[in-house]
Order: sequence, then structure tokens, then C-alpha cells
Amino acid sequence: AHVADRWTSHYSAFMTYANTLMCVEDMTAVPPAVAQTRPTVFGAVPRVWEKFKAALEAGYPGDLLDDARRDPAIGEALRVKLGLDEAAWVVTGAAPTPIAVVEFFGALGLPLCEVLGMSEVSCCVAVNAPGALRAGSVGRPLDTVEVMLASDGEVLVGGPQVMKGYHGAPEKTAEAVD
Repeated sequence: AHVADRWTSHYSAFMTYANTLMCVEDMTAVPPAVAQTRPTVFGAVPRVWEKFKAALEAGYPGDLLDDARRDPAIGEALRVKLGLDEAAWVVTGAAPTPIAVVEFFGALGLPLCEVLGMSEVSCCVAVNAPGALRAGSVGRPLDTVEVMLASDGEVLVGGPQVMKGYHGAPEKTAEAVD
């Protein structure tokens, strides 16, 4: 139901590119579904990445992060275990992702591409591309948007994908859109 999933899975990937889409009924079904389908692109909110990290660390007898940094074969084996060994792009967004989580998956050979988006902008505003990652950053704005900071720190976004307003809520629209 999250806008990022709807946009990337249903509208863009499925309808435009005819990618295969697998839906699961609850969060406990995500890890086995990922392992079964071996996606080439996978995105999740930070909490999912945190749970993947915790599960991998719980089943490992030492310091997984240090060992993976020293031995790339460990990261490769864990990517296979997760089902992300064929993933060319893994994405996280919808909330800040802890740096420790970003660094952990980077050490496994799964560089998390952090993104900034929201429903009001039809999903993405900015993205860290696989070749230009900066942990703790949401990357650069897409070519189709203009981004600036207001004097109070609010992020202002303009462009063709920004909503026209909230349906049936003119007062909320007036508050959000100028």
C-alpha cells in the first residue's frame, strides 16, 4: 500500500516493463519470498533492512560486519542466503535508514540506495544511484524536479509529478501547496 511499492512494482515495473511481481500477505512471508524469487531490484523501508540485518547477525557466531569486510565470500554467501545475489539495485526509503544498516549491507556487497519520496510527489524526489552512494544522504534530485530549502528547513519541491492537491480537502491543499 506504500506509494513507493505501488509506483515501482505496480505502475512502473509491472505495467510499463512487464516485470514479474510477487505479493505477500504479511511481513513474515517477505524473507522466504525474496529467497525464492531472487529479485534483480528490491526496495524496502528501513525496518525491513533492520530485520534482515538482525536475522543474519543472530545466526552468525562472530562479528559479521568485520568478517564480511575482510572476506568478500562471506558477503556473497549471505546475499545468496537472502536471495539478493542477483540484485543489481537495492533501495531503502520512507524514513531515515540508520548508517549502521547502510554500512552493514554495503559490506555484504549490497549497497543500499537511499531515496527521498512521498505520496504528494508521486513517489521519488531524490535518489542515491548505485555508482554514486553517500551514506546518510538521499542523493541527488531527479531531473524532473526542483528542490530547495525554505528558511525554516522545510524541503520545497516543484515539478510535474507534484500533486495538484488533496482530494476533497481544499484547506489541507492550501496548507501544503503554494
